[in-house]
Amino acid sequence: MPVFRVEKNNNYTVMANYHLKDASLSLKAKGLLSLMLSLPNNWDYSLNGLVRICKEEYASISSGVKELENAGYIVRNQERDVKGRLSNIVYTIYEKPVDTTSEPLVENPLTENPLMENPITENPITENPLTENPITENPITENPITENPITENPITEDPITENPITEDPITENPHESNTNQLSTKQLSTKQQNTKEQRSTDFLTEQVREAEKALDDLISEISDVIGRPLTLKEKRTCSIWIETEEDREMIMLAVEDNLFRDDMFDLKYVLKTLDEWRKNGITDPKGARNYILDNHVANLAALAGDIEASSHRSGKREEIMSKNELADLQAYRDLLISTYKQGDFNRVISIYTIASWHKDLFDYLPKEIQTLIKKRINNTRRKKP
Repeated sequence: MPVFRVEKNNNYTVMANYHLKDASLSLKAKGLLSLMLSLPNNWDYSLNGLVRICKEEYASISSGVKELENAGYIVRNQERDVKGRLSNIVYTIYEKPVDTTSEPLVENPLTENPLMENPITENPITENPLTENPITENPITENPITENPITENPITEDPITENPITEDPITENPHESNTNQLSTKQLSTKQQNTKEQRSTDFLTEQVREAEKALDDLISEISDVIGRPLTLKEKRTCSIWIETEEDREMIMLAVEDNLFRDDMFDLKYVLKTLDEWRKNGITDPKGARNYILDNHVANLAALAGDIEASSHRSGKREEIMSKNELADLQAYRDLLISTYKQGDFNRVISIYTIASWHKDLFDYLPKEIQTLIKKRINNTRRKKP
């Protein structure tokens, strides 16, 4: 069993280990938060600042920060300048997650600008009391009601029947009508905002999925080739994600170029994918068979050269018989020809004999795969 030993030095960072034990966080998020907690308070806590000190690119750092933000370890606030315009984004980093679903009322409490700042007692009603200009100055008797008696324009001159209420009836309750119109307008605006929010959420989710797919692809290729990808190679991966290139096809092309060792570069993978497209290969099964046939053909040519240079008759057949790929190709071709002859029982027998080739099934046409699956399932049902 391997043993890991830790050699410590004197340069320590003191932080809570809460996030390190948080099973909901990815290793990338845990490492990123640890890095951020180790930095001084006056450091440039921005995405560009983090990118400058990390191997990962902007998209990877952004997805890590977003994960920490969703988990409550980072709270992002948009600052405004003195003119009220949006300016810097401020990240507040926590050692333990906080609830960011709602802001506490005490952050901007109502008492900050309380209503009592200009109380009603500042200009009390007694400043100009009613007694300053008493009602007796212009008593009601100055223009008595008899000057224009009610009989001058009696109510019968313009009776209520002249413009009856039925002409522009008010019974529709205009206040209620306006309220209904306003409610309809508000509802329409709310529905539009909901659609726009859904569209925004959908696009945000697509971006997150694309970022995750890119990180996964870069990680998988790095594991296969045994080294980190260059910036140019990462851009190539980004293009593959944008164009929705089949991931299995990409990895088959990567494996097909591993023989280059230290000379490996994704530019060769691009050439392989282009070659497959030119030859009408559009699925992983076709790619596998194309690779197999090419490898065996190259081996056969090499074995022929060895036979010619060694002047040993039969050397080519000896080399080919000992090669696993050549044997795999031979069984594949035999199964295809037997199936075309309609001898399905023999197909099953040959496949059983060659079952030590674990990948043989993946190289077979779909109709032969269906036959094998059906026979195997029938055999299992017959067993007690």
